[in-house]
Amino acid sequence: MSPQTGSYLQKLQPLLSMPRETVPQLTMAEARSSLRWAADLLELEFIEITSVAPTFLLLPPAGRDPDALLFATWHAEALPVDPAAVEGAERLALSAALAGLGRASEARAAVVVAPGATQGSIMLAQALREHRARLRAPVAFWPRIAPSAPRRRRVFLGARGRVVLGVWETGVNPYRIRDRIVEELKGEAYGPRPLDFELLHKLGQSRDALDFLEETLEEPGAASGEGEGRLARALFEPRGQVVKPQVSHPDRPQAWMILDVSENADPDELLERARRYAEGSRIEMAEGFPWDRISIHHPSIQAEIKLTKNVSEGPEIWPAAPWLTPSGVFTRALGVPLAEWGIPIHPGVAVRVLRSTLSVKNMLRSLILYLSLRVSSCTRATVPGRAPPRPAPKRRCRRAPADRSTASGPAPWPPPPSSAGSRSAIPAEAAARSRPPRSPRRRRRRPA
Repeated sequence: MSPQTGSYLQKLQPLLSMPRETVPQLTMAEARSSLRWAADLLELEFIEITSVAPTFLLLPPAGRDPDALLFATWHAEALPVDPAAVEGAERLALSAALAGLGRASEARAAVVVAPGATQGSIMLAQALREHRARLRAPVAFWPRIAPSAPRRRRVFLGARGRVVLGVWETGVNPYRIRDRIVEELKGEAYGPRPLDFELLHKLGQSRDALDFLEETLEEPGAASGEGEGRLARALFEPRGQVVKPQVSHPDRPQAWMILDVSENADPDELLERARRYAEGSRIEMAEGFPWDRISIHHPSIQAEIKLTKNVSEGPEIWPAAPWLTPSGVFTRALGVPLAEWGIPIHPGVAVRVLRSTLSVKNMLRSLILYLSLRVSSCTRATVPGRAPPRPAPKRRCRRAPADRSTASGPAPWPPPPSSAGSRSAIPAEAAARSRPPRSPRRRRRRPA
């Protein structure tokens, strides 16, 4: 372990040692202290957007555009998103991102640390728009902790959106408004594209993909059907539900309408539509996560596909993630989609142990290193009117025949051991390459 890695793990250990459910003020204070220390070490500017649940930004110096943008959270999620069973997964991913940036010193990256990924969309959008000039990067990644390592790593070309509306008056029927909006969204939705049909067909034949979908659905009966049809409904069909508090309070909404949307469903437009159907009753928007789609040719997706071939058997491409992500918020505020990447770790591993972050940090470092090379090759300026230079042809070198004869005769085999010990003075691989070839054996004929 290098001294720099040891200092990172020692300083971030208090943040990792905190349990999943804790007092938000304690987690906020420890996250502020750790991020301020990391910003000083990474030579980044630390900015805190003060609120009840603050958002922290780590920005490069003015005038230096970041090569990549990383997103992380400092508190537990309010919704049961994957992977909810890993204790402290959010802070582990944050610590891994900071440690990876510390080792990949050649990559300039900005970091956005929000309270959570499934809440606070309005405050997150305002923070991104306010610092848009210093946060814009060619690619944006969201490293997460996955509870398992699949045979093929999953790459998601987008995510679903979610709009949460609060109904304040008791005379409004939220169920009728929900059913009307959902039916209209189903009629307006375009549905899967040609590439989506091809991807759904491949996923529908995989038992692992269908089992993974069953684990991520909040309601088992949300998507009907089997195989390819069930995947299409789970990823592209709009849904809605109404949640009423057990105890009503005049200073709080009387009901909540939760709309899981896709296909050009704008949160502001849905709010106006709900107010129109409620005939002017008070309805306010609490969360507005737009849906998002990412092109398969985007540099972030290409970087993940390349990395999947190094750490697994290859990519398993999904048309969209079956859960909510803030990718649509990043696309609308910065013009850069947020690509999700899962770092596998066993659910039974104690996150508070120092050794548990070593493999996570190394995998994130490989992603950042490849990302920096990918971004530099994609953003390299070319001279107009001049063809790009051709790569130099590979030179084939012939190995000269080894001269095994010496002044005193042929060299002995195996070579004598070194004076330091009984091991050979040359490595085993080099000794295997220099071993004289064996003569082909002749088959003996049996007598008749």
